[in-house]
Amino acid sequence: MPPATLKVTQQITDVFGAPIKQYPGQRQVTRGVRVKVPGTHFIGLTKAEQQVDYWVCAMEFRERHVFQSHAKAWGQAHTGPGIRFVSEDDDIKDPDHRGFWTTLSLWNKWRDQTYRNDTHRHTGRRGCRGRQDSHCRLRA
Repeated sequence: MPPATLKVTQQITDVFGAPIKQYPGQRQVTRGVRVKVPGTHFIGLTKAEQQVDYWVCAMEFRERHVFQSHAKAWGQAHTGPGIRFVSEDDDIKDPDHRGFWTTLSLWNKWRDQTYRNDTHRHTGRRGCRGRQDSHCRLRA
């Protein structure tokens, strides 16, 4: 028997907000999905830089990535599905930048926030395309 699924009611939505669709990680990389990441996610930025959202591109997916602790994002160290991404600014300034890792659920939250009111762009096809060295080159 398949597991029961939660029926989303108006009462649940009112209390917890609308559910966030969970997209498969490898699909994010294959499609070169771009999302906006809040500057507060990054450690070492100035207060002014943390107030900005940064465009980033999905680069690599791992089903079992080892995450170090990150107080601003996912908390304690753990292993789980993750996406490596690179920001547009880092890719332009340093083509050898290896990017950053985040949990798949946090990536999907960012994707939801980025495209919530712009569903026709939700597929990410207008985003970046991978190069052979797995770096992201953004289209103009």
